[in-house]
Amino acid sequence: MKLSLAIVALALAVPTASFAQDSTAVSNGEYPNTFSSGSANVSPFTQKSKRFNDWAISVGAGVPLMQSADLTSIKNGNGKNLFGYSAYVSIDKAITHA
Repeated sequence: MKLSLAIVALALAVPTASFAQDSTAVSNGEYPNTFSSGSANVSPFTQKSKRFNDWAISVGAGVPLMQSADLTSIKNGNGKNLFGYSAYVSIDKAITHA
């Protein structure tokens, strides 16, 4: 069963990988070329051509879960379950290399 599953996975992966290759190459250095998305609306990436926000803010919270562990501290020594929590706030700045 494992061998037949591997054969099916390989039979699907090889054609997918070969057809995913870019077959349009431009040798004169103009856009679109091999390194662009193929779109006609392509320009060099400079500080003026940025189209995204430099800053990102994310907030999250949750309950830490363990499937199996042998920790004595989670019972606090007296058999009572202790439940935890986790939270985060993140402010990120994108770094550009333009």
